Amino acid sequence: MAKDKIVIVGGYGAVGSSVAKWLSAWYPGRVVVAGRSLQKAKNLQEKLEHTVDILQLDIDHIQNVSFLADAALLIMCIDQPSGALAELCIDKGVHYIDISATPAVLHRLESLQDKALAQKVTLLLSVGLAPGLTNLLGKWVTQSIPDQKMLQLFVLLGLGEDHGEQAFQWTFDNLHQEYTIQDQGKGQQVKSFTQPLTTDLLGKRKFYLFNFSDQHILARTQNLDSISTRMAFDHKGITALIAGMRKLGFTRLMRLAWVQRIMIKLFRKVKMGTDVFAVKAQSYHSHGVLKEASISGYGEGAVTALVAALLAKDLLDKQTPLLGVQHIDTYVEDVPEFLSELRKYNPQLQVKL
Repeated sequence: MAKDKIVIVGGYGAVGSSVAKWLSAWYPGRVVVAGRSLQKAKNLQEKLEHTVDILQLDIDHIQNVSFLADAALLIMCIDQPSGALAELCIDKGVHYIDISATPAVLHRLESLQDKALAQKVTLLLSVGLAPGLTNLLGKWVTQSIPDQKMLQLFVLLGLGEDHGEQAFQWTFDNLHQEYTIQDQGKGQQVKSFTQPLTTDLLGKRKFYLFNFSDQHILARTQNLDSISTRMAFDHKGITALIAGMRKLGFTRLMRLAWVQRIMIKLFRKVKMGTDVFAVKAQSYHSHGVLKEASISGYGEGAVTALVAALLAKDLLDKQTPLLGVQHIDTYVEDVPEFLSELRKYNPQLQVKL
């Protein structure tokens, strides 16, 4: 039996369906769209003119792992904190890509390094916008600096983006958080949506600290002395409102499930912004900025899907891929070349290196 199938878990979701569209065009008959809802998978199968197979799969209650027998790669488009499916993939010799942005999930997957190497399997993480493209920009602007590597990352998100429910929940959960960043070689405790910095990214605006996993990963993979990631929304008024709520402590309410349900309905009903996005990386020292690079465009989910699809294509086509746990910045050797490939499939992307 040929091990050539590409299983996309959450393959009918906002990002997964776009991944399936790209990969089914490049590898017809090899893509399997998997998820709890068989009907949603069937709907996508019809939309893609039956170029994909479908599989009903509940990742929290996997009874049968036979679907991995002929799989070459599994792409995870939903969060699974336990990492159980990743371990199953390693045991079955199946490469694994995860688009999760949750630090705890990525930390759990990183702990599988020894198992992955022993089974000659690649676990490719930090795939998307942030983490993902921010990691690549961070690598690009710091790689020529010999010492005292310091980096600032900025992420601009459009409120008009058609996010999946998990993406909304993740953002709301992280509006009222305390976490640790690397500052001059030491860990420093900070609060999300505080310590604003003004920079020009599609216009001048304030950006606030946010617990994206890219800053934790790059501190290790690129050996950085200082790094922080800040976020803003395209609607400056909403960004200022959330910053004010954070100062008063009201953002803790955003972590309540019933509040999140109301907010998700509100954001889907009333479009307060666009689907624009932008990311920027700045290397700096005590005298100012040394080097910066940025990427902007429209449709964060679509770009996340394209990044995942291109990395999947590279992993499948390589004769000798890098093995073990890899983040996008350790896997991609030539950043300009990868971004050029990205623009080939999405020409409206603006890349400044």
